[in-house]
Amino acid sequence: MGCKCMGIKTILSSGYGRLHLAQSADWLSKAGVDVKLVCGWVPKNPDSWLVWLCSKIVGRNLAPGLRKRTITLAAGGEVCSCAWADFMCNALFIADRKIFKGRFHHPIADFAWSVFGWQTKRVIRRVANDVLTQRRRAAEGGGSALEKDCGAVFHVRSGAGQGGAIKLARKRGMKVLVDHSALHPAQTEINLKADCDRWGEPLPIAPNAGVWKNVMKDCAEADILMVNANHIRDSFVERGYDPKKVRVVYLGVRDDFRDVTIRRLGSGKKNDVPRVLFTGNFSLLKGAEYLLESLRILNERGIKVHYDVVGAVSAPKAMLEHFNAEAQGTITFHGPVPQDDLKAFLAESDIYLFPSLADGCAQSGMEALTAGLPVVATYQSGLPITDGETGCVVPMKDAAAIADKIEWLIANPQERERLGRNAAKMMRENYTWERYAENVKRIYAELLGNCS
Repeated sequence: MGCKCMGIKTILSSGYGRLHLAQSADWLSKAGVDVKLVCGWVPKNPDSWLVWLCSKIVGRNLAPGLRKRTITLAAGGEVCSCAWADFMCNALFIADRKIFKGRFHHPIADFAWSVFGWQTKRVIRRVANDVLTQRRRAAEGGGSALEKDCGAVFHVRSGAGQGGAIKLARKRGMKVLVDHSALHPAQTEINLKADCDRWGEPLPIAPNAGVWKNVMKDCAEADILMVNANHIRDSFVERGYDPKKVRVVYLGVRDDFRDVTIRRLGSGKKNDVPRVLFTGNFSLLKGAEYLLESLRILNERGIKVHYDVVGAVSAPKAMLEHFNAEAQGTITFHGPVPQDDLKAFLAESDIYLFPSLADGCAQSGMEALTAGLPVVATYQSGLPITDGETGCVVPMKDAAAIADKIEWLIANPQERERLGRNAAKMMRENYTWERYAENVKRIYAELLGNCS
């Protein structure tokens, strides 16, 4: 018989940066989970002069990411800021970049993420004490053992659990769920090494250094390792992780991206030259080389097409100069745009291309599927595509296969519409934030002994 819970308590520790866990906390809170979201600095006003000043110092606009942290959680939830750890981390990284040219990046990352975990311990102690107090009150009130609180879950982004955080959570009786959204670093190295060597770029991972050292420790210490795509699960199981302890939960997509489907498919507007869209960080990891090579192949075949790249460009300069694609007038690099403006690009495009070499389940690709675009992507993108039904899957590092598929889609507009409609339907029915919250709550209940 399962216990009659008074509520699931969860500490959701997001670490630094702008990962999805603020949205996770919001939707879990709406689903009735008592969430304490632990994140970096949360200003009272994300558009204040202080945020503007910090943006100038770090070299990027911090306001959009900080707005995602300034949320009001239901069900007794709370946002807990690790502001001083965040400021210290960024100060060290800026000093290293400007003075030492990034020479000490990995040791600083190791130290900074450990400090974040250390500061998280104050929240762990508070929640653990709340659980004990609640149980004591229930006992003093004559409640039965079956009416006691279920306990608490420490749901932590991989990398943010060191500094004693996971160790303390366990000591205080909490179960540990580690949230990981990337391939096993050993597999990422296999997929990327030849490309990085060819263009003289360092590998973007270091399994035994920096934050990656903390990431792997956290993953190994988890009661359950939760990942957001099947191929991530496979990469860990293949390296000895117990498949019973690895769960796949796909993220949701904002409801308003569904409106783009109506705009796209109902407008009847057609581009004179078909437009292929890529969104995200344009880098070797995302398959930038093969995207550019596919465009070169299409140009050689005389296929009229235009590529739009929306997002930061971190691909090697030598590679961009080698293809010289922008000078040919068949590709435009738009740079980063706010997420709301991204919907206009989705609505006006004909095909979405995401030839990633080593991804989690990229949110940008999920948004394209939700918007009803026919998506051409690799298996390594992590997108939940069934080839020929909800999108087109192409082999990794195969520019000719990408060009073939895009040429076919251009020649068959009815297939573009069919794939787009199927994708939008799939996302609407299976990949919502409500479904995400249900799936995560189910894992929490399993960890806490099937409490409900």
